[in-house]
Amino acid sequence: MVQLHFVGGHWHDGVLIDSHSQPTPVEVWQLMDEVLAKIPVKGIVLERDENLPPFAEVIGELQQARQIGRSHGRWG
Repeated sequence: MVQLHFVGGHWHDGVLIDSHSQPTPVEVWQLMDEVLAKIPVKGIVLERDENLPPFAEVIGELQQARQIGRSHGRWG
């Protein structure tokens, strides 16, 4: 795998809809942790197209993703 894309969305009838419009939910962070533990991902991409938050919040999500990656020996 070369890239892992992650995103927030909204819940509808118990299903997370990939709308690129909300902060990344805990379930996605947990899945990212599991994937990075098993697969040699070379990079990540945060997809956020709508309902953009302040830039500091976007950076916070990227930092969290980097922290998860580094906990699995990814990205130095």
